Amino acid sequence: MNFKQTLNRFRFLLLILSFSMSIQISAQIISGRIIDQNEKTISDLLVQIYMGEYKFTATTSPDGNFQFDVLVSVEDEELPSGYSISNNFPNPFNPTTRININVPDVSTAKVDVYNILGQRVFDLPLEKLTSGINSIDIVLDGLSNGIYLAVIRLNEKFTVTKKMMLLYGTEHLDTHSINLKTMFKSAASDIIPIDSIVVTGDIIEKASFFELPVYTGIEMDLGDFVVTYKNGSPCTEVTIVDYAGKTYHTVQIGEQCWLKENLDVGSVINGNQDMTNNGEIEKYYYDNDTLLGNKYGGLYEWNEAMQYNTQEGAQGICPEGWHIPTIEELRELKITLNHDGNALKSIDEGSGNGFGTNISGFSALLAGAYYNNESIFSHEGYYGLFWSSSETSTTFTFYMGLTVNNNNIYLNDIVKSNAFCVRCIKNK
Repeated sequence: MNFKQTLNRFRFLLLILSFSMSIQISAQIISGRIIDQNEKTISDLLVQIYMGEYKFTATTSPDGNFQFDVLVSVEDEELPSGYSISNNFPNPFNPTTRININVPDVSTAKVDVYNILGQRVFDLPLEKLTSGINSIDIVLDGLSNGIYLAVIRLNEKFTVTKKMMLLYGTEHLDTHSINLKTMFKSAASDIIPIDSIVVTGDIIEKASFFELPVYTGIEMDLGDFVVTYKNGSPCTEVTIVDYAGKTYHTVQIGEQCWLKENLDVGSVINGNQDMTNNGEIEKYYYDNDTLLGNKYGGLYEWNEAMQYNTQEGAQGICPEGWHIPTIEELRELKITLNHDGNALKSIDEGSGNGFGTNISGFSALLAGAYYNNESIFSHEGYYGLFWSSSETSTTFTFYMGLTVNNNNIYLNDIVKSNAFCVRCIKNK
């Protein structure tokens, strides 16, 4: 195929596209809600809606709702009096083209260019326009031949789309020659298909929804969309717990409801200080490092974790309605998971035979410990150690341990003066 035939072919494609449906959307809201299989709402999920060459993005609110304030897209003749946006010239171009924007007073323009797959390939920061004709150059150097869409948003209010064709071998932009003739005119329609909605988030499996209703320019409520959790579902009765300025999530494992983060409550003290019964909750951060503390939560001596109560199943430093697990509750957890410690570990924790799968959703971290008798922080990345509330003597108590290189769940006893992590279990 010679160059002339190639050029004619691209012009034919451009002609076909010029009669395809273009988006003309009034400023209305498309809304919906994300729920789990128990009809519980989920917050902080990313929701993206695809409509033709457009993509809109929202985040679910605490009640699971999302909404898109759909942008206004108009035909040139629907711009206010005194405003106009030219087609790009030259067109086809190689690789620089220009769009002229005429405004009656000071305005702003934002330009983004997309390929036919909807991928943004060029963006221009918000431009301040002066009264009269303003020229904006678009350079698509290094991109492949084809049709591109320039989306120009004027005064953060009107959006106009221009179709352009990049074709190497065609004329370069001649800055001394301006041609404002319209090369084609797109047909307009108020009926726009919603191609898909995609929902993503750290705690759910990516979900895509198709066969959606047609958008007709009026406000729409799309209803509920059901998603699945990646690892373990939140507890039926409570999905999050706000406690002492932090938000904790819950996870249902068998008949037990657990917090899926280590407790991080109290005031930080240095590792060379002892915890005392002074009416204030105290904690260590691993290596006295705030960043590691934010990652792993606090490390607590057993007496501090129990708030100097030796009763098995005591609330200790847990939120109201929760308690530090007994050894029997830890045994039940172990049996529920078929003795698989990897099912308790976060996916990024462990290695080899100890690589975490987090099937349970417990999301255990190998946070190490503070060993008071040696006055050292040790074993970060190697051990995850969690207190029980069950004593074996006045100086020893049970704990649950996980290690880096195997899938064992250890239930042993150790001296209470060490500082381990605390996980809370809900009262039944």
